[in-house]
Amino acid sequence: MGKVLLYLVIVGAIVFLAAGCDAALGAQVQPEQAISAMASAGYANVSIVSRDNWLVDLKGCASEDNALFNMAATNPRGEVVTNAYVCVGWPWKGATIRYH
Repeated sequence: MGKVLLYLVIVGAIVFLAAGCDAALGAQVQPEQAISAMASAGYANVSIVSRDNWLVDLKGCASEDNALFNMAATNPRGEVVTNAYVCVGWPWKGATIRYH
């Protein structure tokens, strides 16, 4: 039983460290990248509602993304949207606008 517990602790530590590394990369993403992506797509009055750097690939972003921004904005048709989010990767992946 001792070896099983040891293996579980090791696997847990690896998962925790991997998630921490992803969050550290997400912290490098500048909020302006998300705002710029929305503005480039024709959105106005763009604001960030919240930000998440932890396990964003489990929350609808791609595995290459490091940060998720929940956004509020006015879409090109003049409608206010609050269900948009922008997934951003660091350093080379750009931003992707998604809806939830």
